[in-house]
Amino acid sequence: MIWFIQFLIISLFIRSNVYIGNTAISLLNVLNFIAIIYIAFAFKLKISKNFSTILLIILFFIFIELLYIFCFYNNINQFKELYYSSFIFTLFILIYWGVKNYQIKFIKITFNTIYYIYWVMLFIVIFEIITKQHLPASKGSVDKGFADYPTAFFYNPNDFATVIGLFFPFIYYVSIIIKKKIQIKIIAILSLFFIITSLSRMALLMLLLMPLFIFFINKKFNKLFFVFLVGTCFLAFLISANFKFFKNENNLIYRDANKLLTIIKPPKSVNQNNAASLINNIRFSVYKEIIVSPEKYIIGGGFLASGKLYEKHIIPLENPHSYWIEGIIDFGYIGFLPIIFLILFPLLLSIRNFNKDTLYKYFLIQIIYFIVLLNVPSSVMSLPIIWLPIAFFYALLFNIHLYKENPNLTNAINKNKI
Repeated sequence: MIWFIQFLIISLFIRSNVYIGNTAISLLNVLNFIAIIYIAFAFKLKISKNFSTILLIILFFIFIELLYIFCFYNNINQFKELYYSSFIFTLFILIYWGVKNYQIKFIKITFNTIYYIYWVMLFIVIFEIITKQHLPASKGSVDKGFADYPTAFFYNPNDFATVIGLFFPFIYYVSIIIKKKIQIKIIAILSLFFIITSLSRMALLMLLLMPLFIFFINKKFNKLFFVFLVGTCFLAFLISANFKFFKNENNLIYRDANKLLTIIKPPKSVNQNNAASLINNIRFSVYKEIIVSPEKYIIGGGFLASGKLYEKHIIPLENPHSYWIEGIIDFGYIGFLPIIFLILFPLLLSIRNFNKDTLYKYFLIQIIYFIVLLNVPSSVMSLPIIWLPIAFFYALLFNIHLYKENPNLTNAINKNKI
């Protein structure tokens, strides 16, 4: 089972780039289907009562989605979204079984799997930058406007950067458990390179904030904090310098710098260089609609309801670029409540037990990254990989006694010497 889970993790990254005949028969979809069958017959594997409650909550959400399809059927793509939601269940239970049955061995193999995937993505990104060619599942392969930005295995640069930024707290914590100091430094460098080249501003900001969280957890707001602060200011200076000396509308550095600077000074009108940034600011109009008129979204309008609201000129974007807004528009506050619970439960639990164990501290950071970064990607509903770090932290939380029984390992975790 341990290697099957690793293949499933690999398929989460490569998504629809490996398929037979049609992307519907991709490695990702096939392995998840096999996982569902395996889970159905693996009834002898024990699950703790508390964790079974979590699984029932996930299954209840999937049932709500199925109910909404029958009530608000629009097209076949709704079933595709339902199938991707089933990944949440398979990931939670398979990762739980992996941590429970194989403990540290499973954690090490999972870390190594992700570590080597990052190296593979490095070669793909370099290939994309040099040749302007992309993998089949990338938007850059069909849209020339995205040709300059690497996407690795993903659909667009925002999806790619979101996954990289989202994974870092999880990978960092795992590196503490299994003592992978050199590897986590390499992953940090690769992550920074991936996000800078893909130019997702939110993902870059969250990645740069990670050292602050680490300093806070380790109570090291001294020389290291000062070095990080100076480094951040230097990076900001380089961006400004590039903006000044490479002021050419066709220059990639200029366009990227322009995108970053619009965080401070949003554009008032649309032109070739700030169109994407203006769209990002329009997103706030989508959020405002949910906040100002919450009574309209108590129940929701079913899968892909945001497209209908866009056609009626109620919201300015067909795709809200937010897991939370998209989920509430589709299923309402009530229908989306199980997913909200999966996030609020560890959030509150980690805050309450913040000083009891390092696991709670990093789980809290992971939840913060999850909440923030899921406002970036456009195809977020069809990205099952976003649930892998959450599933892994849940598995560690419900099996915390297994890896803390080792005194040497416990000391390594609590000392957090990376």
